[in-house]
Parts: sequence; C-alpha cells; structure tokens
Amino acid sequence: MTNGAIVENAICGIETIKKVRTINDVWAISFNFTGGIIETDGHSAFLNCKTAIKFYPYPLDKSLTFTSKSNFQLTSFKVDDNYIPLHGNENFINVDIENIFENSISLNGVDGLKFTSCSFENNFGLRLNEVADSLSNEHSLLVDAGDTEALNTDVQDSWPDETMEVRQELLDASPYLSDTVMISAAEKEDVLPNSILTEILVENPQSAKSTDVMNAVDSRNTLLTQSQYDQVMQGKLIAGLKEKLESQLSAAGSKRELALKNLVMAWHLDTLINARDSIVTLLQNEDRLSAKYALVEARLNTGDTVSANSVYQSIDTDFDLNSKEHFYWQQYNNWLNYRKKQLASGKPVSEPNSLQLISLYQLYGNTENQLKATIRNLLRYSDTLTYEEPYMLIDTSLKQSKVIYRAVGNNGNKNNELLVYPNPARTYLIIDYSQLNFDNFPVLLNIYTINGKIKETRLLSINIGFKVIDIRMWTPGTYIVSLKSRGELIGSKTIIVTQ
Repeated sequence: MTNGAIVENAICGIETIKKVRTINDVWAISFNFTGGIIETDGHSAFLNCKTAIKFYPYPLDKSLTFTSKSNFQLTSFKVDDNYIPLHGNENFINVDIENIFENSISLNGVDGLKFTSCSFENNFGLRLNEVADSLSNEHSLLVDAGDTEALNTDVQDSWPDETMEVRQELLDASPYLSDTVMISAAEKEDVLPNSILTEILVENPQSAKSTDVMNAVDSRNTLLTQSQYDQVMQGKLIAGLKEKLESQLSAAGSKRELALKNLVMAWHLDTLINARDSIVTLLQNEDRLSAKYALVEARLNTGDTVSANSVYQSIDTDFDLNSKEHFYWQQYNNWLNYRKKQLASGKPVSEPNSLQLISLYQLYGNTENQLKATIRNLLRYSDTLTYEEPYMLIDTSLKQSKVIYRAVGNNGNKNNELLVYPNPARTYLIIDYSQLNFDNFPVLLNIYTINGKIKETRLLSINIGFKVIDIRMWTPGTYIVSLKSRGELIGSKTIIVTQ
C-alpha cells in the first residue's frame, strides 16, 4: 500500500489467505494457501474496519510461530462513530456486540511485524459524549436563565410593586422555566395577577402537563377564568422547546449509556486481551452514576475492596442524588458488603450461604434497576428463584375514568363590559376584553391622554382576551382606554396613573 492508500469500512481489510470456490459455489477459506508479506508507506490508512488485517502463517510447519517480514510505516488504524455497523443506526440501538470492531490486526501465529510511526485510534462513542455534553450544557444555560435558585428566590421574595420586573424576568427565561419557578410564580398571587400568570404559563407550554404546577394554579384565592384556563391547557397539545431539548438530552444520555454498556461488554467478551487498566481508565473518566457503579464492580473483580469502597463512598458526595438515587445507593451498600465478604472468605460471588441467601432475597425485593437484575441472575443461578419477563395485555374494555370538572374564576364581567385594572395603576394595566362581543373580528386598542393624544395603539389578539401594558414610564394623570371593532366602539374606560 503506497501513496496514501485507504482501506475503509471492511469486515476485514486484508487477509493473508486464499479463498476458493467450493462445489456448492460458495467462497471458503483454504488453509493450503496461506501466508504473505504486507508493506505500507506514504500515510496509508485503515478506517472503520472490523479487522484491518488478518495474518496467517505459511503452511510449511504449523507447529512453529512464523516471523513475518511485513513492514508498516506512517500507517493509521482508526475506528470512530462512522464505523459501518452503525450506519443507519446512529442511535446505537440494538447494536450487536458481535458487530463491534474486533481488533486492528489479528496475528494467528505470526509475529515479527515492524511498525514505524504508526497510530492506532479508537474513538468509537466519542461523538455520543460530545453530543450529550453539549445538550447538557445547553440545558443548564437555558433552564431558568441558567440559575434556578436565583430566579426562584427573586420570585419568592418579590413585592407587589415589582410586578413588571418579575414578569419581564420570567418572560425572558421562557419557554425554559422549571416547575420549581412556575410553582413559586403561581403562589405569588399578590405580585402576579391571573392575567400575567396566564401570560407566563402560556409561554411555557410544559406547565399544562405538570400536575404540581396546575395544582398550585388551582390553589390561588382567585381562580383563572375559563378563558385563561383554556389558553394554558393548550400547552397539553404542544411540545415546547424545553420539552424538546429535554427529550434530545434524554435520548443522547440513553445512547451514551448503551454505548458504554456495549464497550464494557465487549471488553468482558474479549478472550485475547485482558488489559484491566483500560476498562478502569475508561470508567474513571466517565462522570456518570452508571459508570461509577461499574467502576466499583471492576475494582471488586480485581479483589481491590479498598478502591471499590472509596469509589462507592464518593458517589454520595460527588453527585447530587435525588431521593430515589440515594435509596439505591444505600441498598447498593448491602451488595458491596456481600461482595467484600465473599472475597475475604475466598468464595466466588455465585456461592452465598443460607443466611446470605435470605439477605439477598430481601435486597432483591427492595432494590431496582441494574442491581436488581444482577441479584436476580445470581439467585436464579445459585438458588431456586424463577423469573419470567412481565408482559401486559391490551385492555379492550371501555374507558371507565370519570370526567373531572374544574372550578373556574368569575371575571366579574356580568354586563358585557370592558375591564381595566388595577385602577388607579402605577406600573401596569391589564386590559380584559374576554367577555366583550366582537364576533371574532379584529379589535383595536387605543389609549388616549386626557387631552386626546394617542398614548398607545395595539391590535389585540382575538384568542387571548387580555393585554398587559407596561406603564412604568408613563406620566401620572388620567387616560382613556378605548376598544373598537369594525370601526365601532365596543368598550371604554377611564383610568388614573399614579407615581
């Protein structure tokens, strides 16, 4: 191979063996024709091959190891995320372990190869880390403007005269508000009236899907009107930007977990090389819970109980565990103690005594996820536990759930009139036209000074029913709010703006 030759996406790039056609018209390996010399120079490369080269010795004396004269110079052996078994399966779903790359060079009784300035790179799964980390960073920067604690504190500590500042802060962070912040907003009824709260919830469609958020909304002294509630509930039909980002982040995390699992499995199935340091280094560099638990197991498999215990203890301090994760961490300690006792007694993990079996059955009933599966397999092997994968049958019966009727607030608009509040106003006005009859024609809002000059003109949305106006820069005085549809006056109010 010369002049930058490249062998790419091959099951096996080169084999020093002849294939012959059988009587059944099938190609088969003939071990009567083996051996050969391979030379490369000039920046040749083997890219994303399951095996780059398979050497076989000459058939002169199969009892001897053959010393090859093959010579490799400036040659690159590389595998990355473009590896062909993953083409069309970029999600790394159901990737067969047997299709994971085997090795760059298979010797099969051949030695003496010479390598000069060659490189061997395995970047398989690297893109998954980059994608997942990028999405995680984006999520951290966008949700609640990058600081949930600070934004939540601003909402909780706000005063009624800070309504517009809080409103703007929440809208600036939309549509990426967390449930924590939206619940606090719903609870600040003296700062965020229903119209402004509706604005915020509509900008964050994920709010309609959160039981906790809607419970907080329904706990307000003055409930949302039916019109406001319907606007918020439209979010149930919309996949908001925050939800889409979190879906992408979850998918990337799952793909990365599966890729890590496949790499660990491939290492365990490797019968030729047992470089334990490689798997330990991989897991040490992965800053994720699953990797740390796998690292504990890797340490235990070498009999290093001190390092295993150190990694286990670090999980509780290095990660912000939620209640479920912390319970799992506590249960895992029982498993860790069992493994350490088995190592100390020189017994294999698959041979628990009668007392340990009782403890393992209790742990099996209390834990979840990977640990539960591990203990289940152990009990099936060492005792009488039987297990069948659960399945669900389709429920063909009619829907039985009851319709729940929600109480809604009263607009106070019983005479088909325009509502403008607060009045007097200091920082904001809410123009409520939800109960006016304008037959879905466009509505024009005009606000005049007492001298007849136009201060504000807006074309209102017929689907919302209210408009929030920022008046913090207005001159104190008397103003007239006027609504017209099809050129006819449909509502008018006089309001007073104070300092």
